[in-house]
Amino acid sequence: MLKLLYSLIYLSLLGILAFPFGRMLAGIKWNPDRFPFKEYSWEDGGRFYDRCFKIRKWKDKVPDVSKWVSGIVPKKTLKRPSAAELDVMIQETCVAELTHLILCPVSIPVIFIMNNIGGIILFIIDVVLGNIPFAMIQRYNRFRYLKARRRFEGSNSKCQYRDRS
Repeated sequence: MLKLLYSLIYLSLLGILAFPFGRMLAGIKWNPDRFPFKEYSWEDGGRFYDRCFKIRKWKDKVPDVSKWVSGIVPKKTLKRPSAAELDVMIQETCVAELTHLILCPVSIPVIFIMNNIGGIILFIIDVVLGNIPFAMIQRYNRFRYLKARRRFEGSNSKCQYRDRS
């Protein structure tokens, strides 16, 4: 039972430290048209996530850190976003996706802390329920933001993000 407690503390600390780590990543200019953020043909503009996982039905029901922490632009406040606001949202989705993907491998020590099948199960639960869905939401939303952002390209030939597919 003590090993479970240590594992839960470890995962909680990772979750707490992920936020300042993500804020550090936010200072970097990420290109959404490059690996690991670029859209792959099989993703079909995010439709893959809706067809296979019904993401539209549940994505707004999961916890959203932007509702609790100031300084992050909540997506729900953007009714008719400008190109600049969309650029911010695109960057935020890159940072959030990368943060959740990094949390997957750094959760592996839970397996060794518990040193039994429970550690493997806890690791899988953390990855499958605590990180992958959130990374998927970021990808899904980013493709939509990029599509909206590209609508501005017609009026601005110096658009920051170009479709390179």
